[in-house]
This record gives sequence, C-alpha cells and structure tokens, in this order.
Amino acid sequence: MIEITAEIRAIIDKAAAGVELAEDEYIDPTDGLIHCKKCKGQRQTIVPRFGKPGYFMPRCICQCQREAEEQRKAAEERQRRMERIKRRKSQGLQDRYLYDYTFANDNGQNPLMDKARAYVENWKEAYKNNTGLLLFGDVGTGKSFFAGCIANALLDRDVPVLMTTSSCVVCGLSFRISTTSPSTPISGILPTQMTRTLLTLKHFCPQG
Repeated sequence: MIEITAEIRAIIDKAAAGVELAEDEYIDPTDGLIHCKKCKGQRQTIVPRFGKPGYFMPRCICQCQREAEEQRKAAEERQRRMERIKRRKSQGLQDRYLYDYTFANDNGQNPLMDKARAYVENWKEAYKNNTGLLLFGDVGTGKSFFAGCIANALLDRDVPVLMTTSSCVVCGLSFRISTTSPSTPISGILPTQMTRTLLTLKHFCPQG
C-alpha cells in the first residue's frame, strides 16, 4: 500500500463519487477506499500506473472473502475426494458384500485384527518397504474379513486398492499374454487393475 498523499486522496475521492457499493461494503473515510463491513478489511487498493502518470484503483479481496474462497475450495476438494473414493471402491471391491468388511463391523473376537489396524496405521511405511501380509487358515476363520477391513480402511484414505481372487488375476493375465505381442514389456501386459497401490488376493493356494 502506497502512502496516500493529498494528491492521491483527491484522485480517490473523485473516483469514489461514482462507485457502486455492495450491501456489505462502505467507503472508509480514513483512506477513501472501499472496505468490508464485516471484517473492515480493504476491498480496494491504489497502485501507480507503471511507466505512465497517474494511479488506478483495482478491487482486492478482504480477509473474510479470502476465508470464504478457501472454504469453497476445501469443500470442492472434499467433494472430489468423496467421488474419487466412491469410484475406487466400485472398481476395487469386486463383490458388493465386501463393502461391509470394515473395522466398524468387527465383533472384537479375533485378537489378530489389531495387526490389521496396525498395518493400516503404518501403511506409508509398509508401502515404502513393499511389505505385505500373508493370511492363511481354515475356511471361515475370517481371512477375507481381515483383508476387507484393510482394503476398506485404505480406500477411505484415498489409497487405490483391488481386492480380487488369484484365479481372476491368472485368467486375466492368460488372456492378455495370448493377445499381446511377445515383445511387449511386462508393464504392458499387466491388467490395469494390478497397478493399484494395494492388491489383495483371495484363494491364493489351491484347495485340496
């Protein structure tokens, strides 16, 4: 903000005579510029015409306008994030029932669920170190629920996840290999789904 001399103030007062004000604006008598009624901040400034004589008085935003704009952008980002998570869930969870495999629905009877929660909480380190989990046990012991809780928790954190079966991956790879040129690099053969940040495979070992 430049120093407002008598000459500059005369220019401001002349310009203010024909200015249209919004309902939440007023002209502050101390500087003659437009201010906000709510926060009292400036909504107008004065700057010299560089290389030319005279000044011009562009509009500027006050503190409450700045905060409102930041809130608007934050709300838009939250909406985009929610839509992105919804889209990733529809793509990453192959069966609808997997949506219910969450920590909120855990009955607390499996003490190993603490390890699932720890894996989610330490996800960045696990991802950096390429650390996964191998789940094994009899049918009905909760392996899928364990993996689903991790998948849903990471999806809620905007992490791309695919939860599928090993047979689906093998079938997909077999088809792509049979329809792809032998010179194609492995990155060009892998299905798009397998490029997710976390890949969860069910039924990895054949049942005897």
